[in-house]
Amino acid sequence: MNLFTKYRTMATAAFAALTGMGARLFHSSSERAHAQEAAQPKKQAVAEDNAVRPFRVDVSQEAIDDLRRRIAATRWPDKETVADESQGVPLATIRELARYWATDYDCT
Repeated sequence: MNLFTKYRTMATAAFAALTGMGARLFHSSSERAHAQEAAQPKKQAVAEDNAVRPFRVDVSQEAIDDLRRRIAATRWPDKETVADESQGVPLATIRELARYWATDYDCT
């Protein structure tokens, strides 16, 4: 995992937590998934089933637009005062990630 991917992953989790979008975006999909599971017959649990399964997340365009508005309205702190990463992810990295989310990321 390269450094940018590592930071993008950490920043993605941080943005979702800070904006409250994690729960908001996945809430309705989670409810649908639980309803679908309840409607299907129960299968016996397989011990240590580590298979990767495809999934679909439905996010409304309204929620995506709201997230992009909030990213664009971010009030950024001053640049870090050190050259290393002792104060966290560099501001330039987070700003670039936010720009990517707001303009380039395909949420569909």
